[in-house]
Amino acid sequence: MNQSNWLARPSFLYPSLAIAVWVQHGLLWLWIAHKQNISWLTLLNNWDAEHYSIIATQGYEGTNWAFFPLYPLLVRGWAWGTGLLAVPQVAGTLLSSLIFLGWLAAVIYLQASPKRSEATQAGLLPKTIWGWLLFLYSPGSFIFHSHHTESLFLLLSYLAFTAAVFQKPTIATVLAGLAGLTRTQGLFVIVSIALIIAGHQRDRITQLRHFAFVCLGGIAIMLLFPLYQYWQTGNPWQSVQARSNWSHATSWFSMLQTLWFGNPWQNTKLGSVLHHAVYGLLIGGTVLLWRVSRPMAVYTALSLVVMLQQGELINIFRYGAVLFSVWFVLGDRLSRSPTWLKIGCLALMVALNYSVAWSYAIDRWSY
Repeated sequence: MNQSNWLARPSFLYPSLAIAVWVQHGLLWLWIAHKQNISWLTLLNNWDAEHYSIIATQGYEGTNWAFFPLYPLLVRGWAWGTGLLAVPQVAGTLLSSLIFLGWLAAVIYLQASPKRSEATQAGLLPKTIWGWLLFLYSPGSFIFHSHHTESLFLLLSYLAFTAAVFQKPTIATVLAGLAGLTRTQGLFVIVSIALIIAGHQRDRITQLRHFAFVCLGGIAIMLLFPLYQYWQTGNPWQSVQARSNWSHATSWFSMLQTLWFGNPWQNTKLGSVLHHAVYGLLIGGTVLLWRVSRPMAVYTALSLVVMLQQGELINIFRYGAVLFSVWFVLGDRLSRSPTWLKIGCLALMVALNYSVAWSYAIDRWSY
């Protein structure tokens, strides 16, 4: 009985399940590499991973300015230190996986701490195992153990939110600023932790002062990238210019048309429908999250709204993977459903997750 209770504890069960999903993706990729005659060096370097490899080994040039610097910079240092500079995709995959383990350690630490209840109420921990499972089997979760920025961003944003909740404003600001050097969503992390930190204060003037302090501090760290761009190219907004070649909505109405496949470059094939379904699921999760933590819901809402700028939702699997709190509340809500519905929904999530991991391995669109 004691052993059974020990096995059911989150401190054992949560990391075990996470590593199990990790192994499942690895075995799936091994099987695909064997059947499709795909080399591991090719598989690990698909899609944006190739851009990170180039930046890590050769520096910025051309359209690669569109990608944020912190992750490839860390990959370069890690690859140099481990002797893997010739195979940056391997170095990046290992680094990303280790960072994800670091995030797992942070989650387990909170689970075991006396502040567990406060962390759960802030959206930092799931209330049930179903919340954890939905996060692990979110469609793009393969991204956490591949050569991409998501593990680093997940760790930085999670620690920033944690520091903000437990009233460590300076640490939270620095971490959020670093998240802003990793992904666009970092700006939303800055705004959201500023709301959390300001919320700890009683009078309005002090709240505004703390909000401004956090926002200005975090954005100051983010501005290191434009300064570097200016030093290298003479144009502090080189990254913005590089992204201008990506698909974008042409107007505010075009952004809204994205929701009903109204833009001429959109289609209603199965892949597009699934992207829309996951987007709708995350909107529903954001509504549920509003009742748990409004600042966290603001972060998620901004992350979802900004996606409409593309005029399509083809990146939602990857973009939504880091929205841990939404998957937590969705799973917690699912836990109250009949068993047949819980099992059925989880089976659909697992099937979609495997399908997306498969697509990445064969270089088919998987974001």
